[in-house]
Amino acid sequence: MKSNFKKLLAAALAMLLVFSLTACRRQIRSGDVAPDDEDETVETTASDPAETTAPADPAEPTERQDSESEDRTPEIDEETAAVIGEWTADVSAGAFLNSGLREAVGETSLNYFNFEDIAVHVRLTLRSDFSYTLELDKDAYEQTKQNIIETLRAGFIKLFVDQTGLSEDDLRKALSITGENLDDNVEEKIEQTTDIEGILGTKMTGYFKYEDGKLYYTVDDAELDPNQFAIIQINVGEITVVEMSEEGKIHIDKAFLPIIFRKG
Repeated sequence: MKSNFKKLLAAALAMLLVFSLTACRRQIRSGDVAPDDEDETVETTASDPAETTAPADPAEPTERQDSESEDRTPEIDEETAAVIGEWTADVSAGAFLNSGLREAVGETSLNYFNFEDIAVHVRLTLRSDFSYTLELDKDAYEQTKQNIIETLRAGFIKLFVDQTGLSEDDLRKALSITGENLDDNVEEKIEQTTDIEGILGTKMTGYFKYEDGKLYYTVDDAELDPNQFAIIQINVGEITVVEMSEEGKIHIDKAFLPIIFRKG
């Protein structure tokens, strides 16, 4: 009897132990009770709330960016402020064409080409970020181009007549005998000596600096060249270009200087 009782008691204790272990496992899986290992992990990884870095104020980056943006804005002195704005001028076409003609026909023959009545409208914009744009009026492009061609044609015909000592009719007849045409010769000469499309299509952009009466400028975002500048005078509402440096990329015949730009 005692032997059987001991066996039953041992079996009951075994079953109780199994049920207890099963219940513990279920609690651990459900998260009600954390195992010892997890307690240690929490203790080693948890940080003191007082030591936790607070998130940055969302306004701070914006304020810094605004500050940096203001720092990057170039300072404008009183002299430079006087040239900022939009300026326009009417310039004789000869200011842009005479240099090429002088090389082609010589100084003494320039009087055959009278551009006095042909004006090219020029617009110069100088901005507070020190960028600039120089361009010719596109609205009057075709008419201006035609006026220039007619002036060049008349000038070359008169030049050829004087050089040959023949009248225009006799010159035309003489050329026709050789299979040539006076008008074709004139057109060819115009193309060789002047880049009308290039001149009237001019649009220059870059950066500038004004200092001691000199307006330094870049072309196509190149670096400022100390030898590339215009000497200018500033009056109320006017900028007068007195001289252009020889090394500059903007070529204006000296005979047509000064050029007066007016604001607006």
